[in-house]
Amino acid sequence: MNSPLFKNENIRGNNKSYCYGKEEVKTNIPIETKLNEIFKKTKYTYKINTKITLKDKVINEKIIAKTKEYLLTIKNEKIYVKDILDIEEI
Repeated sequence: MNSPLFKNENIRGNNKSYCYGKEEVKTNIPIETKLNEIFKKTKYTYKINTKITLKDKVINEKIIAKTKEYLLTIKNEKIYVKDILDIEEI
């Protein structure tokens, strides 16, 4: 199928990779680990620029806080950790 959005799931060992359109997300590092690294390595914990890949879209958001259940954006929106496929600091 050559549609603009397609899901191609390949299983390699214990790692899964998902392909949505042109972007590939590797889920070999747990999201909690990535979040802890982002908050640990920055000199500040306010307005962290991030690129977040969710199940249905990719967003760029400034994160101001985190709990075990969700991230809080500068726009006062909650992004639930369980909905995040990948996250990286930009």
